[in-house]
Amino acid sequence: MELVGETWFSVTIFAWFADDATAAGSLTGLRKWWSAFVSLGPAFGYNVKPSKSWLIVKAEHLDLAKNLFDGCGVGITVEGKRHLGAAIGSPTFVQHYVNEKVEYWVSCVRKLSVIAKAQPHAAYCAFTHGLITRMGGLGLCNPSANANFEFNSSIQVTSSLTKEIIEQQTCFRMSVVSSQRQAKADIIALRHRQLVCKQSELTPQLPASLRRIVSLSSEKGASSWLSVLPIEEHGFALHKGAFRDALCLRYGWLPNSLPAKCVCGHGFTVDHAMNCATGGFPTLRHNELRDFTAAALSEVCHNVAIEPVLQPLSGESFRYATANVEDEARLDVSAHGFWGSRHQKAFFDVRIFNPTAPSYRNTAVSSLYRRFERDKQRMYEQRIRDVEMGSFTPLVFSTFGGMGSAATVAYKRLASMLSTQRGQSYSSVVSWIRCSTSFSLLRSAVTCLRGARSHRGSPVTIGALDLAILEGQVLPSH
Repeated sequence: MELVGETWFSVTIFAWFADDATAAGSLTGLRKWWSAFVSLGPAFGYNVKPSKSWLIVKAEHLDLAKNLFDGCGVGITVEGKRHLGAAIGSPTFVQHYVNEKVEYWVSCVRKLSVIAKAQPHAAYCAFTHGLITRMGGLGLCNPSANANFEFNSSIQVTSSLTKEIIEQQTCFRMSVVSSQRQAKADIIALRHRQLVCKQSELTPQLPASLRRIVSLSSEKGASSWLSVLPIEEHGFALHKGAFRDALCLRYGWLPNSLPAKCVCGHGFTVDHAMNCATGGFPTLRHNELRDFTAAALSEVCHNVAIEPVLQPLSGESFRYATANVEDEARLDVSAHGFWGSRHQKAFFDVRIFNPTAPSYRNTAVSSLYRRFERDKQRMYEQRIRDVEMGSFTPLVFSTFGGMGSAATVAYKRLASMLSTQRGQSYSSVVSWIRCSTSFSLLRSAVTCLRGARSHRGSPVTIGALDLAILEGQVLPSH
């Protein structure tokens, strides 16, 4: 900052980016500015390199520029130069620079299209990572159609910083940070409103069956698998066949090369594949979510058990006829210290349903979540409360990746506990949980389609949570 103050002089505009200095103004003022840097810079540890410095002038000022800067070693041009990722100079130079950028972008997209044949998941993530994939979409956008909005957004976000430069403020004010933060929030809100309007416009034009599928794909968590980098060691990668099958399932398209008949003897359809018990795939799907939940709970709770056996009854009676009164009754997971005191035992039971099954197609998804939560509560809640003196939470999921209200509350609580335990932000951990459950359900759905119906599987672990969030660039939900 002392060097900045020393070199103020008569320069019209003066700015720094890290150790790159830039100035604009009259040629005589710029000559004084340059001389000051050369003479004063070394005392502040700043050694000017003329060979890396350029003076951009208009053609009519070229001769004067050469005379003033003669012997300085500074390059002089009337065309233009690249500066911090942009172009400064004549309209012809700027247009040429932009054309090169566009040509390079086009070549990258063409390379991605080749990569997509063998690695569609990786190519998709390279093109869309960081974009919005909610509302049932894929986050694919047309840069030409979005160019004006993105340009105006950039102007809006940088306006406060531009004002600081024009006013030649030598101290960075925190009001700039808050102003930029607010501008970004306003842009995100505006983009969201635009997408909601577009969705409202397009949804009535869809066939009824596709409207339901898009609604399911729009649920919170259903698009999480599209928003992270495909890193195999964290369970976030899909091979080319699985990725294409996943897109077919997301939009109700018929996957390629399905058999005509299932090994159980029934006709093979997507709905049948999701529900057929032959091979035990629905059980494996259930168990993977159960094991993931238990592994996560073991990080923050004690006495975590998988399939804990309930105490046998001694004549107790319950309100609902559907209550489970078997002596060997089991739930999926139990843990101490989740909801209340460290001595209170919390029980969880997983239920996964296929919302596109023929018997569910005409029922609102929200009603299905409530129904299955209510069914679980009537089976276990009173027994858990009265006999086990614990709490019961039904964890209801759809095969599309959405979850019921009770599960949402439970996993938010789990994310809060994990974020404290691991020192990660809550938003990152809750997004990681959604990604993990989403991939679990998705892999299971693909297995139901393509599996050989054998009894094989392995539990998931969460040992690399910190690394998964960092390397997978798990993004907080907005």
